[in-house]
Amino acid sequence: MKELLLLVPVLLLCSCGSKESKNNNSNAELGDSSVPIKINVSVTDTELVTSDLYEIDSIVALETIETSLIGDIDKLEIYDGKIFVLDKYAANKLAIFSSDGSYIGNIGRQGGGPGEYDKIRDFCIDRENSRIIILDNHYNLLFFDSEGNYLERHKLVAPANSIEVISNGVVALFTDLQSSSYPFGDYKLKIYNYKDQEVISTKFLADQEQIVPYSDENFSKLNSAVLLNYSTTDTIYSVSAEEVKPKYVINYEGDLKRPTDFFENLPPKSKRSQFIKESGYAGPPKGFMQTDKHISFQYSIKGFRYQTVFDKAANKVLHSNTTIANDYFYGSGKGPLTIIAATESQFILLVEPQYVKMFREQNKSKNKETDYHPILKPVLEGINGDENSMLLFVKMK
Repeated sequence: MKELLLLVPVLLLCSCGSKESKNNNSNAELGDSSVPIKINVSVTDTELVTSDLYEIDSIVALETIETSLIGDIDKLEIYDGKIFVLDKYAANKLAIFSSDGSYIGNIGRQGGGPGEYDKIRDFCIDRENSRIIILDNHYNLLFFDSEGNYLERHKLVAPANSIEVISNGVVALFTDLQSSSYPFGDYKLKIYNYKDQEVISTKFLADQEQIVPYSDENFSKLNSAVLLNYSTTDTIYSVSAEEVKPKYVINYEGDLKRPTDFFENLPPKSKRSQFIKESGYAGPPKGFMQTDKHISFQYSIKGFRYQTVFDKAANKVLHSNTTIANDYFYGSGKGPLTIIAATESQFILLVEPQYVKMFREQNKSKNKETDYHPILKPVLEGINGDENSMLLFVKMK
């Protein structure tokens, strides 16, 4: 068994209608009564390193044994003292780890029987009812308790790629693409009461074809507040069972700002990606995460990823640039470490051992030493490269 030890004490883990215009960036969509918070974004030229931004609170190395192996972490949730990790593609499973990274087991398994799924699209946690909900590839909802015991299965009456709990027994379902063969398939967002198996409301007309590469990471949650962002809008929406309203608007400034009709005047599908890349305009925000004090998201310009951090109290962007060197294992050449989740007070960064090993060996071939962050050095120096990922719980400085 290959196992990484937890070298830093782990802190208490917090949980982390009518026809509409297809131009979801229009100001008219905000409504007269809405007062969304505007986040003004322009590229900053400040050269930063990762340790300039974050203070490491704790390190959790996910245990590596044959049954716990995962590839990419597509989603991570913390609940009931456990870490729930979704790998949709490589392992196609939802794994449970304890707060110190010890492997506990999996939620469900691949198959065709009770409590089994073909492929996982997404999952969420109904904290009020202590249920883990898996959305599978056939639009089934599979319900489990927090220990992984199977409870029941519901067949959805509406298509979805993403899911999030918004109140007791009510979830938000989202998909970018139109699915006219399904009820409510003409809408991106469906508010669904899973106890009554009923769609309560709908919002946003779906795209008949894929306009731009879409994201399947549409929801983020802080405590009970659910936010929605998607691929053709710069607006971040607050979603509840009663209403959907703008919460934040990303206002790209200067040369980053797109024409209001940009997504309505794209070239044929085969040329779209290149056209968008060469336009020089900022792409819609992705990877929207928030703590009680900060918001983090990313956007792309000409294929380069830019990371942005917004201070809620100061109501200003702290930085928005791509020149953030990863000095946690210096010399890696890797960009800023990816924020994969957030708790009330912390962002969670992902360290992938295979990359640490690769860059360490590259440095060794050049007779160069790899400099590690002092807290990380005891762990990173000894890894093999085939371990599960490591999670860094950090606070903004």
